[in-house]
This record gives sequence, structure tokens and C-alpha cells, in this order.
Amino acid sequence: MVRGRLDEKASTATGYAWLVWERSLQGNPQVCWIPPCRKQLERAGDYALPLGRFLVAAS
Repeated sequence: MVRGRLDEKASTATGYAWLVWERSLQGNPQVCWIPPCRKQLERAGDYALPLGRFLVAAS
């Protein structure tokens, strides 16, 4: 996402993580790396705006 608009060619340098605690789980926590997979997860319609929606230019 870029300020004021959504751009499918833009990239981000932000890293994200999901941390989930399961109370019933016994043992040591496990952490696994999910390699970059943006191209496999994106779909053609991901950047289409829903009907009735519009973007306003940032001022």
C-alpha cells in the first residue's frame, strides 16, 4: 500500500509475525519461517475496488 492509493507493484519492507498461544499445548514453543510467497498468494482481483468504493487523493 502506498499513501493514498493501492498499488499492486509496490513493495513493503515491513515484516509481520503471527504469535499464537494454545493453552492445551504441552512442550516447547515452535517458531517456523514462512518464506516470501507474495506471488503465489496474490490473485488478479486483489487490487480491484469493490463497486461503490473510490479512493480519495491524499492532500
